[in-house]
Amino acid sequence: MPVYTLFIVNKAGSLIYHKNLSTKARTINANECLYMASVFHGLFLNASSLSPLKSVNLAVPQGIEAIVTENFRLECLRTLTGVRTDD
Repeated sequence: MPVYTLFIVNKAGSLIYHKNLSTKARTINANECLYMASVFHGLFLNASSLSPLKSVNLAVPQGIEAIVTENFRLECLRTLTGVRTDD
């Protein structure tokens, strides 16, 4: 499945960068991007707190790794600095 849009969210849940990588990507305004980033950050934090695996090691999966539906796939990739890239 191709990557249509890239979101980069910092540790505080603030959207620091977003870019449409495909002409097929739905055009969304800045407010929608901020809203989606903050909602995903909240979901990620809740999932992390419910995770039975408690670790600061980034190699151990925590929180949401992917949300998959019939219409889209949202993956969360964590960098070594702890900043997540949501695409």
